[in-house]
Amino acid sequence: EKSLKQLEERQKDKASTAQRFVMTYLNDLALMLSESMEQMQQQMSSMMPGSQMCNNPKPGPGGGQKPMDKITQGQQEIKEGLSQMLQEMQNGNQPSSEDFGKMAQQQAAMRKMLRDLQQEKSERGQNSKLLEEIMDAMDGVEKDLVNKQLTNEMLKRQQEIETRLLEAEKAERQRDLDEKRESKTADKVERTIPPAIEAYLKQRENQLRQVERSSPLLTPYYKRLVDLYYKSLNK
Repeated sequence: EKSLKQLEERQKDKASTAQRFVMTYLNDLALMLSESMEQMQQQMSSMMPGSQMCNNPKPGPGGGQKPMDKITQGQQEIKEGLSQMLQEMQNGNQPSSEDFGKMAQQQAAMRKMLRDLQQEKSERGQNSKLLEEIMDAMDGVEKDLVNKQLTNEMLKRQQEIETRLLEAEKAERQRDLDEKRESKTADKVERTIPPAIEAYLKQRENQLRQVERSSPLLTPYYKRLVDLYYKSLNK
């Protein structure tokens, strides 16, 4: 703003100085954002074992994932890794102990994330039996990997785990939707008349009754007019 104002006033030297400050601040901002991005990448990498973060990440459909989404994605990566290891075994190449240990570590990480999520839900009174069953299945896969046992039966269990995770993810989305709908539903509040106004209305009603009793004899036409007037006052 200063630079624009100084340029309009033909103060070139001052405008040039202001623009240099702009470039300095922009460079500081770019550095700060770059450091923040690196920290975010490190956090995501630690939360998602086995997944690599590219140097120039681009926003995609996985951005802003919930914990359940991350667990499902991580479990899919484990299933793909186990499928590749089993394919190598069928081709006569035995996976190394390091390969089994890496997959067991990833499975343990997914189980821990699911346990943390279950604990959060339990604190909110939303304990899930389905999540408990999934964690038990994950624990069984982890033990098999530690014992270097990799079979087609394990891959079937992995598929069952993934299916149950998708069911839990769907249930969580439905619960969030129900909570949003419930929060948007206005509560019915019974409207009560303040005591002072209620006392005034009773007093006026008594006065009208007194006037009705003391009214002179009127012709039917004027009597109807008086009745309409009293009704309008009551309203």
